[in-house]
Amino acid sequence: MPGAGVRDRILDLVRRNVVRAGKYSLSGFIGFLVIEGITGSLVAELGTGMLVPIDVLAYFTGIATEFLINEHWTTLHSGLHTGRLRGKLVRMMKFEALNVLGNSVSIGTQLALFRFFHLDPLIGNFIGSFFSFPVNYYFQMRVVWGGIDVTRE
Repeated sequence: MPGAGVRDRILDLVRRNVVRAGKYSLSGFIGFLVIEGITGSLVAELGTGMLVPIDVLAYFTGIATEFLINEHWTTLHSGLHTGRLRGKLVRMMKFEALNVLGNSVSIGTQLALFRFFHLDPLIGNFIGSFFSFPVNYYFQMRVVWGGIDVTRE
């Protein structure tokens, strides 16, 4: 089975990082709730004609929330936390930038599901977010917090 190797590597990665991945998942869930709250509120107020700008605002705010939780809880005693405010802003911009690909997948999934299947945008957010988790976790730990090695115990 061609996908089995990738699946096994992802599962092995998560097993080796169970505590940090759990914290990262919880911060992602909280960020997801922020995204869903903003998306739901603004779609109810402005309608689906403004879905893309609503998504951009919601995702930026949700990802910033995730970053702050990861910065102060998930990676507190590992990786680099230098530079006080300037360093934190640089890490936050890296975190946001690395989320662009994942957010593009999430938003693209949401918009396609909405357009072709009339699926509620909130459900589309959930489905799209599921696919970006493993990639975001790996690259954010490595790049944002200075090389946390997620491939070793």
